[in-house]
Amino acid sequence: MRTKTIRKFVFGGLLVTSGILCAPLYIISERVARPNRYHLLSSNPAEGLKTLWTDKRMNLKQREEIYGKDPLYSLFTKLYGDMCHDPMTDFGSDFENVEFDSSEEVGLTLRGWVVPAKNSTNTMVILCHGAFTDRREMLRHCKYLCSSGYDCMLFDFRDHGTSDSTLKRGTSLGIREHQDIIDAVNKIKSMPAYRSKSIVVMGSSTGAASAILAASKDIRINMVIAENPFSHRRKQVKEALRDAFDRSGQWGGEKNEKYNKILSLISVPQWYVDLAAFVCDYRSVVGSGYSLKNTLEVIDVVNKIAPRPLLLIHGTDDRMVKISHSEQLYESAGQPKDLWRVEKGRHSMLHQLNTNLYEERIVSFIKDNLV
Repeated sequence: MRTKTIRKFVFGGLLVTSGILCAPLYIISERVARPNRYHLLSSNPAEGLKTLWTDKRMNLKQREEIYGKDPLYSLFTKLYGDMCHDPMTDFGSDFENVEFDSSEEVGLTLRGWVVPAKNSTNTMVILCHGAFTDRREMLRHCKYLCSSGYDCMLFDFRDHGTSDSTLKRGTSLGIREHQDIIDAVNKIKSMPAYRSKSIVVMGSSTGAASAILAASKDIRINMVIAENPFSHRRKQVKEALRDAFDRSGQWGGEKNEKYNKILSLISVPQWYVDLAAFVCDYRSVVGSGYSLKNTLEVIDVVNKIAPRPLLLIHGTDDRMVKISHSEQLYESAGQPKDLWRVEKGRHSMLHQLNTNLYEERIVSFIKDNLV
């Protein structure tokens, strides 16, 4: 009897310990793939924005009422000021609503805009947003690119914005997103007015990593401009989690000193961070219908872009994706290539840091390197 009691006690202890260890892993992986604001967005019907972008008869007050119901609107307003609506509202440019099918998921539709430049050249720039946002994140780039004669396409990745979603899976860190870019290229090549144009893909964060992955598979992409891309999925998640855990004592804010003190006592071992990163990666890969063995890593394929030009841009103060990622990509890439290190630049905030210089560098790189 005593032996059986001990066994039950040990078994119960193992179950409790497993629960204590595993439950946070699920919560962490859920928040990495789908943070709070993504849940808010996915619970808010996209029909309002679809109607707004289709019906140009609405006055500004009517448009603002729809935007105000969008949980991402306040975030875009805070980060990008007034550049967070649509091309007509923000800088007076006509645009065409476009839809195209996903080649991977039957019946799933991706949605976006094509914005023609007034003095159009022979170049189309596909602008790719980061995780958990939508095409409006890239409107700030669309304005100066169109002014420089470059037509633009902005679209929402699967499970983002007004594009269709099957499971509300959030981001896959480039696994699904890079195929969406290839599908966007297919759409451009099917449009008579744009099919002969050279294609530049410009992305931020996950959009940047996805641009590199897409270009490694699709030679129709003539140039890649990647702002703060990651070189390895799991490495990026691991570093971001480590940074988050190390700063846990700051999460409570200045008004919650007792809460901060408690959090500062929590010391998360590296093996647990590594395990959490593995779970996050596994859920992203397997949840997308892939296997861990068959997924591409950005660092392994960046050399396939050459001899097409590659511009890497990264802020030195980026805590979400450290600048070492772009440095590694630069070392592995072939010529022609360039790495612009932006001093004191933070994640996806480089354009705001020195707007004129940023725009000049982008436009000059396209003009000087696109034949």
